[in-house]
Amino acid sequence: MGASVIGLLYPGEMGVALATMLRPRAGRVITTLRGRGPATAQRCRRAELTVVDSLRDVVEQSDVVLSVVPPAAAEEVAGAYCELAADSPPGALYVDANSIRPALARELSRRMTGCGRGFVDAAVNGLAANAAASGTLFLSGPRAAE
Repeated sequence: MGASVIGLLYPGEMGVALATMLRPRAGRVITTLRGRGPATAQRCRRAELTVVDSLRDVVEQSDVVLSVVPPAAAEEVAGAYCELAADSPPGALYVDANSIRPALARELSRRMTGCGRGFVDAAVNGLAANAAASGTLFLSGPRAAE
């Protein structure tokens, strides 16, 4: 993966745990704090994530965008990404690491394909506090091996 920019939507406890594991392998891990609270900002500082001003900045700069949000927000976050996807780097990839039902994962995959971007469905097995030591990230989709 080296020298990629990974965008994180959004930096909750699990998102930051995943970003912390990915940061040494990526060029940068970026996020936005727009609409987020002080606890999230503090987590990002501790994890040494690069904070940019907006979702648009995350999309424009990220080769891979990792969505780690509550399941109820997954479709909205994917839709917001898709609206901006034309401004993402060529070959950009959207990874949904949310606990969503299979039918929604298939729908999000179709939407990402429709907006010209790749889609990978991901599942995290383990607790955020133990992610580095014992967590497993399962990936599926045509670009999962990238």
